[in-house]
Amino acid sequence: MAVNSPVNTGCFQLVGTISVAFGCPFEGRVDAGVVAGDVDRFLELGVSHVALGDTIGAATPRNVKELLKGISELKNLVPIAHFHDTRGTGLVNYVAAYEAGVRHFDSSFGGVGGHPAKLKYGGGFTGNVCTEDLVNLFESMGIDTGIDLDGLLATAELCEKALGRELYGRVTRSGLNPLLA
Repeated sequence: MAVNSPVNTGCFQLVGTISVAFGCPFEGRVDAGVVAGDVDRFLELGVSHVALGDTIGAATPRNVKELLKGISELKNLVPIAHFHDTRGTGLVNYVAAYEAGVRHFDSSFGGVGGHPAKLKYGGGFTGNVCTEDLVNLFESMGIDTGIDLDGLLATAELCEKALGRELYGRVTRSGLNPLLA
């Protein structure tokens, strides 16, 4: 999802991914300087869109802003925020990323994702932040996502039917924020 950003209608876009930009299940805390170096290497290869992942859900709004401040000077970088909700901080980390200038966000319907074998590495739940919850939050904040909200909920419900189980989206259960215009 890109907010307040034109849609790329040209050729495919190559995206680099740093899956453990904030914390690693094997090495622990990830040095922001190492991440900046990895981002710089992507840029040298001509890859301008770089996803910064929080695979184990260890990021906090503070270190999200610190990391993004450290790479903000890199020319031609289009950062993409990708957070997991392992410790209930996924949505606030997206807000921190937005406040730090990020306009591209990666999430999944119902939080589907994580390890295909349902391995709970990193000490817990491996699910992504729910797209429907993220869009509802941004729209509630007055951030235009350009996403059809009714279609969004219908798609989340379709995902549940296809997978044969209730997913993790809160607004799929409660409905969109009733104060949205």
